[in-house]
Amino acid sequence: MCNSPFSLFQIPLLSLNDQSGDISMETTIITLTDDLFIGKGYHKKCYRHPHDPGLCIKMAYSDEGQKDLDREIKYLKVLKRKNKNYDILPAYYGPIETNLGTGHVYEFIQDINGGQCKTLTDYLQDPTLLNSNVSMLIEELQKLKTDLIENEIITMDIFPTNILVQWRGESNYRLRVINDMGSPALIPLEYYFSSIAKAKIMSL
Repeated sequence: MCNSPFSLFQIPLLSLNDQSGDISMETTIITLTDDLFIGKGYHKKCYRHPHDPGLCIKMAYSDEGQKDLDREIKYLKVLKRKNKNYDILPAYYGPIETNLGTGHVYEFIQDINGGQCKTLTDYLQDPTLLNSNVSMLIEELQKLKTDLIENEIITMDIFPTNILVQWRGESNYRLRVINDMGSPALIPLEYYFSSIAKAKIMSL
């Protein structure tokens, strides 16, 4: 289940920012070291920003990864231009030069105490954690579905590894989508027509 797209419209199965404004590229080269490494996917890797704990730096290590980043960045700019509320996605702050090449600065989504958020996969793979948080996850998945539809936020697929469960204090949680934003279509009609966008989201 955790290695395939997650359907927001099968939620009962669980019962077993200024958001994105470019900033100027820093003139000095940022040094990324192994201790800053957060993780990697099939085509991209991510590091903590060495000078700001609230930021991270995404980097592509393949042509496909660069396409992914280009699509995500373009789409975040589309959402900003349309004045949509897209704070379920990480804010994007622009490109940056590092010792490993050009990276892109994003909000580093973390728990209120500065800890790294668990992913939805972490919950689904841990029966104890899942059983003690089923009600919260169902409620937050419903909210996520509503946010996606109301703000016409397009994602390629929704994998549980790409959904962070952000703890905001006491019993306050929020789900945030961190990858695969935007459409791969050459002419993404869903960016321009609400009916197409909502049909696309409902098909997830």
